[in-house]
Formats: sequence, C-alpha cells, structure tokens
Amino acid sequence: SYTDPDSDRTFIGNPFLIDTEILNLDARWEWYFARQQFITAGIFYKDLENPVESIIVDVGNQRQQSFLNAPQATIIGAEIEAKKYFEFPDSGMSFIANKRWLVQANYTYSDSEVQVDAGDRVFTLGGAGVPQSAAFFIQDGSRMQGQSEHVVNAQFGWEDDSARSQATLIVNYVSERITARGAGVSGSREPDYIQEPGVFLDFVYRKDFTAMGRDLGFALELRNLLGTEFDEYQELGNKIRINNYDLGSSASVSLTARF
Repeated sequence: SYTDPDSDRTFIGNPFLIDTEILNLDARWEWYFARQQFITAGIFYKDLENPVESIIVDVGNQRQQSFLNAPQATIIGAEIEAKKYFEFPDSGMSFIANKRWLVQANYTYSDSEVQVDAGDRVFTLGGAGVPQSAAFFIQDGSRMQGQSEHVVNAQFGWEDDSARSQATLIVNYVSERITARGAGVSGSREPDYIQEPGVFLDFVYRKDFTAMGRDLGFALELRNLLGTEFDEYQELGNKIRINNYDLGSSASVSLTARF
C-alpha cells in the first residue's frame, strides 16, 4: 500500500486483477490543406472486457482505494481537431505583421457505459479470491470510472521566426468524471466519488537568442492562471465534498545553453 499525496488516500493493489481485452474500431478523415495545417475528424468504438476500475474500501476506520475488474464496458465517441496559421503582412502594426498567428483546437466526446448482468462476479482484495456479485460494486449502465464525456484543448499564440520567439495561451477543459466507486456500507453502496477537473489556463513563452557566441534559450511558463481548484465530491441529495483544495498557480523560468 502507499499514500497518494494528491488525494491523501491510501492505495492498495488487488492480486486478483486480470488484463483487460479491448476491441477498438475507429474511422478518421484528415485534410492537410497547407503545411502544418489540417482538419481531422473521427469516430471510435471500444468494447472492453474486464476493464479495471478504482473502488473505495473500508479498512477499519480508514478508507482506502483499491481496484477490481468490471465485467464489461463500451465507449463510443467522436473527435475533431483543427490547426490553422494566420499571417497579416499588410498590417500597419509591425508586432502583428512580423508574426505567424496560430489557432489550434480539439474536442472529444465520449459516451461510456458499464454493463453488469445479474450473474456477473468480481474478485476484490477484501473477498480474498471468493467471487462476489458485481452488481453490489458497480451499477449497471453507469459511466466508466475515469471517463469524461467532454474534453477540450485549445491553443492561441504566435511565432516570430525573425525574433526567434514563440508565445502560446493554452486552455484545457475536462468535464466531470468518476474517480472511484463508492464504498459498501451496511449492505449497500454509497454514491460514486465524482471529480470536476474544470478549466485550466496556461501561458508559455519561449525565445532563442545568441550571446557570447553561444545559442541560448529562455522560457517562461505560467500554469493554472485561473486558480482552478481540485474538487471531489459525492451526490447525496446535496453535494458532499470529499476532497477539495487549492491547486495554486505556478510560474517557472528557465535558461538553456546549447553546446
């Protein structure tokens, strides 16, 4: 067992886990209309036999997080991505005219579902190798643990070859997901643990230059500019917070030399 510093929970393995078998089918359409510029779209279907899922277990007066094999699950979804550069050589502002502006974004939608039949069995660490009813641990038709319906990534920035510099604003959004199946209490199960990752905004600036005959690189990275928090909860009529803390924002500066 080990303690995860992010969740402050103790994790413990399960020697009865088996490998997941996955059937993956996908179709993609890609259009590269210029150098390093494209639009792609795709659809996918995944059938998972014995997918591994995380579960909360009570050990004495302590809650730990372990794992089990769900019987079956499917994921169906679609994704789209685009990357486009814009140049404005006729602009009256040199700052705009001397740069190549970048817009890039991708979006993925996933609809997942776990299937649990009445006769399905699972093997947990607490069960010590004795098969247990899968329906007690996992609700039929629920979303897969760890799977979000919506994932969005976007980048906005510019590149300046003459100034050897680059700046990018990065936006990431992930919708809510199940972090772990709820613990069993008095013959029933609690609701699943849910996390809302939310929106993250980062800024990255890089510039190469030469000093004393040496090629140098400067980088500035600003992370989580919106101050997004970690938020994990259960729905019990009201939202009951399980784990909530400030992730904080960060800044880093680096200088590299090439030999």
